[in-house]
Parts: sequence; structure tokens; C-alpha cells
Amino acid sequence: MDELKKYQEHLRDMYALVLQGKMDEAFKKAQDGALKYEATYKALGETLRIKEDLAKRRYESALAVYASSRETSIVLVVAGLLLALVLGWVISQMIARPLKNTVTILEAMARGDLTQEVTVDRKDEIGRMAEALSACSATSATPWRTRSAWRRTWPRAATNCAGRPGRSRRG
Repeated sequence: MDELKKYQEHLRDMYALVLQGKMDEAFKKAQDGALKYEATYKALGETLRIKEDLAKRRYESALAVYASSRETSIVLVVAGLLLALVLGWVISQMIARPLKNTVTILEAMARGDLTQEVTVDRKDEIGRMAEALSACSATSATPWRTRSAWRRTWPRAATNCAGRPGRSRRG
């Protein structure tokens, strides 16, 4: 940059000579200025080359940061998606499995099997539903268990009663 200042100072001196009408001296000054111009031109070229190299290094550095950030972002997004899938599956199993057991019990009750019990160790709505279903099953099964016991003992009682006079057999 010192070369540029020297060249600018030289131009001022040359223009001053031209303005004073001293053309021969100004022309000689212009020829001398060619060397200063060359030095200035080379210095500016070198400055531009240094700035360009610096800009290239910064650009390459920025590209490296971009590539690294992009890879990190992709890894984080994929990991987040996998985590979401696993959590979704786990949560769905936590909900579906007790409901599936409850449906199985309800289907058995619909077929007349009132001896089934739901075992769910949860305190949420699904657990409360299972408790209610177990209570319903127990309440509904009691008369059937009594009737079932009566049906098992009735043929014996009927046989015992049939042999006695004055008793009739009910069918």
C-alpha cells in the first residue's frame, strides 16, 4: 500500500506540472511514474491474490461447517424419527395389550364363560375398566355358579327323592 501512496503523490506532482504549463517536465515525470505504476500494480495484484486466498479458505471452512452441520442434522432427524417410532410402538403396546386382554374376556363372557378374570395392574382408565369388568364378571358369575352347583347336585337329590313315597320327580 506504500507503493500506492507513492504513485498517488507522483501523480499529484505530475498534474501540478501540467497545470503550471511545464509539459516537458510533466512528460518526464510521467515516464518516471511508469515504474511507480508497475510497482503499485504488482502490489495491488499481490493484495488481491492474498485477499482471494483468504476468501477461498474462509469459503472452504464455511463449506466444511455446513457439511458437518448438515450431517449432524440428518443424524439427529433420523435418530428422532427412530425414537418416535420406538416410543409410539411402546405406548401403543401399553394401550393395546390390556385392551386386547379385556376384549378376550368380554368375548368369553359373551359365550357364557363367566369365570374369566381380567388382571391388569394399572391405575389409569384401562386399569379402572379392567377392575370394573372383573367386578361385573364376579357379580354375574355368582348366580350361575350357584345354578351350576345346583345342576350338579340336583340329579343326586332327584334320585334320592324319587325312591320315597309321596314325592314326585321334577324334570
